[in-house]
Amino acid sequence: MIYDSKMINEFLVVDRSGIALFYFDAEGNGKEHQRLASFFTALDIFVKEGFKDSIKMIKLVNKIYYLYPKDNLIFIASILKTNFKEKLVEEFMSKVSEKFLKKFTSNITQFKKDISIFDSFIYDLQELIGKKIKIKKKSSEILKDFLGINKKINYKKVLDAL
Repeated sequence: MIYDSKMINEFLVVDRSGIALFYFDAEGNGKEHQRLASFFTALDIFVKEGFKDSIKMIKLVNKIYYLYPKDNLIFIASILKTNFKEKLVEEFMSKVSEKFLKKFTSNITQFKKDISIFDSFIYDLQELIGKKIKIKKKSSEILKDFLGINKKINYKKVLDAL
């Protein structure tokens, strides 16, 4: 099934330590995706440990954050409320998580904190959505800009220092 390209505004893949492995922003606002990743990870851990439950959605006034935990990752999509169809979003999240895990399982198990290896997932996301996505910046480039670094990044050192 091909999904509506306007359905997903933002899409993140976050590991359990709170690192955003992949980030896509359809609007190109350049939000601080690492801050979002850390927040959702902390909230997920709090709910699991404190209430022995899990979070599926966070509803804001105009958008919904949909969380889909799978294999020690959290897949997060931001959807405008007007475009939200839960069954379709659930199906999309299942397919996108399967595709990500199939492509990157070995990279995740031997993760050396170089998130640029996940940048190519934009093309898989593009295939699932069924429309060419204008790539504004890769996840690793956003982190580079955020840190103010203009040369090759040693992500391991940067993320270890955080």
